[in-house]
Amino acid sequence: MRRQVLQVIGVVSGAFLLCIAIAQPSDIPPIGTIDFYGLRTISETDVRELLPFKEGDTLTPDDLPESFIESLSSDVAESLGISRVEFNFGCCGESGLSQIYIGIEETPGPRVVYREAPAGDSTLPSEILASYEEFGDRWFEAVLSGNAREDRSEGHSLMDYPPLRAIQERFLVYAEQYREILIQVLHESADAEHRGAAAWVLGYAQDKASVTADLTQAVVDPDGGVRNNATRALAIIAVYAKDKPELGIEFQTDPFIDMLNSIVWSDRNKGLFVLEPLTEARDPQLLRELQERTLVSLIDMCRWKEWGHASAACVILQRIAGLPEQSEPGSRERTIARAIELLPDA
Repeated sequence: MRRQVLQVIGVVSGAFLLCIAIAQPSDIPPIGTIDFYGLRTISETDVRELLPFKEGDTLTPDDLPESFIESLSSDVAESLGISRVEFNFGCCGESGLSQIYIGIEETPGPRVVYREAPAGDSTLPSEILASYEEFGDRWFEAVLSGNAREDRSEGHSLMDYPPLRAIQERFLVYAEQYREILIQVLHESADAEHRGAAAWVLGYAQDKASVTADLTQAVVDPDGGVRNNATRALAIIAVYAKDKPELGIEFQTDPFIDMLNSIVWSDRNKGLFVLEPLTEARDPQLLRELQERTLVSLIDMCRWKEWGHASAACVILQRIAGLPEQSEPGSRERTIARAIELLPDA
């Protein structure tokens, strides 16, 4: 259960996806926005008519269990005659309200290809797993109290909230003391919780270049929590690498480009998190690949109402289209209009 908190920590705006069955009714703000991605021929109105909630409603405990979400996803997909629907519940953006993201897969299209789940029996030392679980509890506490600010200047997260920072300082020690065990667990363990914790702690390694390849392999892990933790670590490292080119930290961009077409919201979110700093230099080849492979998906994400989640997609579109960079909501419509002109059938 605690792993579900960590698997979605640190999205672009600092928001987090609600941890199923942890939040109490009083903890859940009303729904502020419902956004979509993947709609092509089906109208947004048709999907909204099938939802048991709307903007302004307050989610109840019955709306959060995984079994309810899976049932709702199946029912909506069947009603629309499509292959898959993905629901993602988030909290809390600039408005302090909840957000719901709905992914639509009308027909099988570009997908992230995940690796097979490993079957090894390697596990983490108990102190690492205990600290990781404690961090999840403290994170939820920090977000709800408005204390989720973090310093990423050293290539990893250090929170302002003292109880969280104390745990992260342990991660710095674990990353050096248990480096080889962390890498082994990340690649080989059959236990997704242990792999996720390993990815999280490896992001605290002092030598970032030495763990980038291992974390990148975890970006295609079959478990969403592992992918989320590895990609979040790499996103922070990407900014660090940009600011310190002398370190020679290199990134393979293909896995993150693929993530932008995923029906899984956290894949898209973390893919943006990594690619935003990697496209800052406007490398023509990287921008061309993004245009050819992800343009429609980037337009979807730029339309998201929560600007903290949409801004990276809009900035990447501006770079693809050769527009001046404007990271504020007022630039959205011009950016989308120019991107639409670049579509092959425009």
